[in-house]
Amino acid sequence: MGTSAPGNDTLPCQYDASHVMALPHLLVVSTREGDGIGRRYAIGATTVVGRGQDVAVQFDDETVSRQHCTIELDENGRDYRLVDPGSANGTWVNGRPARTQPLANGDLVQVGRWSCLRFLLPTSAEAPLATQRDLELAALHDEVVCLIGPTGSGKTHSATLLHTLSARKKGPFVHLNGADLAGDPNAIKSRLVGHRKGAYTGATEDHVGALFEADGGTLYLDELESTSPEAQAQLLTLLDRKPSKSAFTPLKGSTPSRLPSFRLVVSMKCAPSQTGLREDLLHRVAADLLWLPSLADTPERIDPLATRFVAEAAQRAGVTAELSPDARVALRKERWPGNVRQLESVLTTLVARSAAGLKLSRQPGARLNIDAETLRPYLSARRERAVQAAAKRQSDRSLKQVGPTSAQRWVTCGDLALRRERDHASWEELGRAANVSPHTARSMAAAGMLQRAELERISKMDSASLTRFAAEHRTVVKHVLARAAELGLSAGTHENATLKHQA
Repeated sequence: MGTSAPGNDTLPCQYDASHVMALPHLLVVSTREGDGIGRRYAIGATTVVGRGQDVAVQFDDETVSRQHCTIELDENGRDYRLVDPGSANGTWVNGRPARTQPLANGDLVQVGRWSCLRFLLPTSAEAPLATQRDLELAALHDEVVCLIGPTGSGKTHSATLLHTLSARKKGPFVHLNGADLAGDPNAIKSRLVGHRKGAYTGATEDHVGALFEADGGTLYLDELESTSPEAQAQLLTLLDRKPSKSAFTPLKGSTPSRLPSFRLVVSMKCAPSQTGLREDLLHRVAADLLWLPSLADTPERIDPLATRFVAEAAQRAGVTAELSPDARVALRKERWPGNVRQLESVLTTLVARSAAGLKLSRQPGARLNIDAETLRPYLSARRERAVQAAAKRQSDRSLKQVGPTSAQRWVTCGDLALRRERDHASWEELGRAANVSPHTARSMAAAGMLQRAELERISKMDSASLTRFAAEHRTVVKHVLARAAELGLSAGTHENATLKHQA
């Protein structure tokens, strides 16, 4: 990776995330050798990306042209667009070939075969991405903290950290999921403040509610947006600055002599304004907002997180373990749609299985050195599951939509799968044939493989089911028949006739 060069109408490159977050910038998410991942390049009116020495963002990659593409402000001076003047190996935006393409926040730009950048607009000043220092500062006060981040971004870990760094660390940490606060009002109240034996059918013993259970410690209310309207109404009363003791009375119980004292931490998967929660409750809980970034936005976190997860897993397994430099490079080059949770799952499984292998080979005291070769099967399995899941979603969308574009794409998936099997074509060749990136070609081919199962399912439908299917997917049906013939599958005589009639 290079640095900014004179002659580009752009701001100097900055690698300090806290400065670059305030500017439009490009985040390096993959390179051929894994170097430079996580670097952030602030961009101005025109920013050149390429392999040459006189570019702002430089990749050491022979599949990238010397001046591969530019990111530039359009005529209105507010929006950015990508312009590829004719690079040798092409540019893709979100998996689609691009020559001139408007850019939106979060768009993934692939230049050449290996190098990818994410286009990011400035983080809102009202909601900056949280740092370790932000968490440490929040732990020092006793007000409500609201954690916001995508699935797997580490919200639960951050809530636990807030508790362990606070003055309440010796008290309990109670984790309550918003989805558990559903059902009739009495069930919700029981979950929050408890009930006495015999309060309702099935209440065979006293139950302490979560708010009393958290007394002296921290109550972590996860996925607040999942709470029901009734639960939101009860929470608003219970979380009032000066609540009445009667609100905390357990079902069929007496008014408590004192109110529980706890620190409240809540979490959401999206911005407060997008949760659908009632406004008065949001005003109460959305005070100290901490936005937790995804690993795609902060790949520099992968290294320290991986070190911690391996150490924790090794301690539980009773072994010592260490990640080699090439393993760290492999982890940084991976995409982690499941964020922190997915990274932890992969490394925890790897250490546990490796430790079990040592015990079987009667080497319980040996040290685990996790290198890229050891890591590869786990990453490959994760990647294949992700590709299959994405392909299945694509296949499902194509089957549900009516229209020549989706139907043709569905057929193209099957064609790519057939060429991959029959001709052993590379992903690059298949990508060129379908006018998509190699990564997208791989996903489409996987979708094509799934068509076999789909076609077999269709061929086994009874008359009524087949008629309904054909009526809903008229445009797709004729392509189903064509693909069935190519793949050597055929519907029963009556069903086949029904399909042809509906098509």
